[in-house]
Amino acid sequence: MQALGLVEGEDVLNNAMVMAGAVVISAPILVFFAFAQRQFMQGIERSGITGE
Repeated sequence: MQALGLVEGEDVLNNAMVMAGAVVISAPILVFFAFAQRQFMQGIERSGITGE
């Protein structure tokens, strides 16, 4: 959370800016996972991991 702390200014925390920063940081990761989920699952299926 160090990077999100940089949006603070003089002991005043703007919650809207912190939340906007968190969304901007996490959105690309979630979008990538949504598109790559099929390939992740196919890789697990091909590896033969049974979960036992």
